[in-house]
Amino acid sequence: GSPSDIKGNQPGQLVEMQTTQNQVASDLLKHQLEPWRVSIFGDRLHIVLDNPDQELPTLRQWLQAEDITIHAAEPIPFSLEDAFIGIVQRANAT
Repeated sequence: GSPSDIKGNQPGQLVEMQTTQNQVASDLLKHQLEPWRVSIFGDRLHIVLDNPDQELPTLRQWLQAEDITIHAAEPIPFSLEDAFIGIVQRANAT
C-alpha cells in the first residue's frame, strides 16, 4: 500500500516519551508490555498504546517506581519508520 495506508493501518496510538533514563525505561516497559510496543528513537521513546489516557498513568507508576522521571509524554502520528519497525517487530514476535 501507499505510505499513508501503511501508517494508517498501524494498531493503537503512538506516544512519544522523554525520560531521564531511556534505555532503562525501554527495558522495563518491554517487560511490562509486548516488546514490539516500545522502541528508542534518538533521545525519546516511542510507545504504542491502545488507550493512552488509561495506560499512561500505569506506565508513569512503573517508571516512577524505578526512579525514572518522565519529562514529556505526548501522542504523535506514526512515521513511516515507526510503522515499518512495528510491522517487523510484530512479525518477529509470532
